[in-house]
Amino acid sequence: MPMENMTSPQCFLHTIPIDIWEDIFTDHLGVDDLRNFSSMCRKAYELAHHVKMSRKKTPLGTFRHVGQVSADSMHFVACAWPFVPFSCKLPYGRLPVSPVTLKNLVGLHFSRSVQQPAASADPMNDICTCISAQNIETIRIVANKIEDTGVRTLSKALNGNTSLKQLDLSSCGISTDGARALADVLQRNHTLALLNLSNNSMSATGIAVLADALGINKGLIWLNLDGAEVEDVGIYRLTVAIKKNSTLQNLSLEDCYIDYNGGFAVANAVTGNVSLKTLNLNNNAVQDAGATAFGAALSQNSVLEALHLAFNEIQGTGGMALLEGLTRNKSLTLLDLGFNNIGDEGATAIASALERNTTLKNLCLMSNHITDTAACPLADVLLRNCTLVYLRLADNKIGIKGAMAFAAALKLNATLQELHLQDNHIPDLGTHAFADIPSHNGTLRILNLIGNDVSEATVIAFAKERQEGKNTRLDVRYSSAAGVPR
Repeated sequence: MPMENMTSPQCFLHTIPIDIWEDIFTDHLGVDDLRNFSSMCRKAYELAHHVKMSRKKTPLGTFRHVGQVSADSMHFVACAWPFVPFSCKLPYGRLPVSPVTLKNLVGLHFSRSVQQPAASADPMNDICTCISAQNIETIRIVANKIEDTGVRTLSKALNGNTSLKQLDLSSCGISTDGARALADVLQRNHTLALLNLSNNSMSATGIAVLADALGINKGLIWLNLDGAEVEDVGIYRLTVAIKKNSTLQNLSLEDCYIDYNGGFAVANAVTGNVSLKTLNLNNNAVQDAGATAFGAALSQNSVLEALHLAFNEIQGTGGMALLEGLTRNKSLTLLDLGFNNIGDEGATAIASALERNTTLKNLCLMSNHITDTAACPLADVLLRNCTLVYLRLADNKIGIKGAMAFAAALKLNATLQELHLQDNHIPDLGTHAFADIPSHNGTLRILNLIGNDVSEATVIAFAKERQEGKNTRLDVRYSSAAGVPR
């Protein structure tokens, strides 16, 4: 077809599959080319002719990102595929939109801007125009200081919206007034499913009004409030909301200054909750009292699947308190207790729980002052536990005896896929015990021994076993004599 007869991209471009077009946009057309509609069409035609594309109907799909593009390129995509949704990523500033573009633009992803746009080029008005078209499903405005004024403008557009499903406003300088505006949205909008408000400046009052809205909302399933100062009033209102809400599945409250009283309150709320599947309380201070409350909650809760309690000042008493909960619980698949101080007492209790637990797949006990005293029971339970897949014990004090116990267990265990023992300062006699694992274990995929003593003889033994053993895919990680991971 002569190029001079081409008046619309629909004449042939709709015959090119989506994956080819992603390749065109990313590898063959530069930003300068994208600014010129005719140049784009010509290059696309030449490429399509070169690869001898057949005239097949374009499969429905979604462009992941058109890239840092102009209004012409967005208009071009919308014309060429009137029924194929796409998203775009661009710097925070004037948004290139047109009526044609709005028909199938489903995602806006704004990269961080070094300078804020001028008031005359406020992108919030354009964003609200896109939202009013009722097509946009995802908006990400990360690390751009839209602050409360921008949030209020955005909230007005969202009140009547029925398409937006994901809104990421992390690190946007939002404070209490912005939280109030978003709380108003949550009371009216039941389409929004994901809301990320992490790393803003919301006070306990702001968290409280959001929590009240959460108790009413019936659509949100994922909420991130990391870094908020919840304090007592905020945590109280959140726990009330958790008890009322029956749709929220993922809640992240990392680094929110939650103490043992707050931990106790959250655990109590989780006990009767019927929807929450993932709870992240990393980097707080729930301590043993909070851990004890979660042990009791796990005994009764049958929904929670992932519990993150790393960096929470939990001691041995707290670790032991989790024993009963893990023994009775039938839903939890991930437990993160990293960077606490449960020691041998707590780790031994958890090993005992694993004797009867049949659901936990991912256990993190890194940096918990665990020695051979608890490492041996943890290794021994692998002989009978048929569920655990990932075990992280890095940065503890496991020695030769513990390493040998794990090596012996791995020869019979058929479910564990990753064992992380890095930075335990295990002597070579202990690490050498793992050398013949590839000949006996066909399941293990990663054995991390970085930061332990691995001699040249042990390295050679590992290499030989991996070549001749039944587990040729095993990734053994260790440090060379110079200390470089291999």
